Amino acid sequence: GSSRVSQGIAASTFTADFLLLRAPPGGLSLEQAASGVSLPPMPPDLKAELDGLEERGEAEIATLAMFQLPGYSLGPGADAAFALNPDFLLDKPLFRAMEGSWDEAQRYFAAGPAIALPETAARRLRVHPGDTVSIQTLEGEVPFKVAVIDTMGAFVSPEVGEEYFHASPHFLLINTPPGQDKEALQTKVEAIARANGLFKVDPNQFWSNFYDTIFGSLLALFGGLSSLSGLVAGLSIVNTLVASVLERQREIGTLRALGMARGQV
Repeated sequence: GSSRVSQGIAASTFTADFLLLRAPPGGLSLEQAASGVSLPPMPPDLKAELDGLEERGEAEIATLAMFQLPGYSLGPGADAAFALNPDFLLDKPLFRAMEGSWDEAQRYFAAGPAIALPETAARRLRVHPGDTVSIQTLEGEVPFKVAVIDTMGAFVSPEVGEEYFHASPHFLLINTPPGQDKEALQTKVEAIARANGLFKVDPNQFWSNFYDTIFGSLLALFGGLSSLSGLVAGLSIVNTLVASVLERQREIGTLRALGMARGQV
């Protein structure tokens, strides 16, 4: 059922040996943080510890931050954008390149402010890879190169996310490099989490539950569209996926009208 699908997608996207969550300040939820309230920058001591793990070759670390970018994401009610190392999206089926490629996008990300746009936003803006869009950031209006057109959402690099949108990491994804001791790394990761007030969670279970929420909501959506408003209002982290389904609502309705069962659709 949907749980098996969720587990499969989780395993093929944000895979990591260890997942640490930064707690939003003052009881702020992740949904509220994603809706426009940025987390504070990572404390220097925490950043130094993480950099040390990478410099010594003990860990490979990726960060994921969320911020709002109306007009460049999937659409109204789905304005969440992400700051993530583009290398992390290579060979990820859920983040398929629709125009251009993630490999080609690397030179745009390396050359300056660049952004990956979802197909719906690119059509609306009438842009293609290599074009320039002017984006109003927290540091003023900045020209961004369109690096690639993808299936899932708007992405910038972590450096650009922090500099122009003040998007500090919500998630720390930590992997064990080949030849390194995973258990030894686990001990260090747990110590870092305790010392810095981070939540260590099982990454597979976390992302599986994350996608379970999506698919459970979508099944309810097929049964009755009245659930849509609550879904969009309450789950700003996953709005990009929901809006992707809504974008294709007509095609889904056509398949149902042709007699396909819900599971086949």
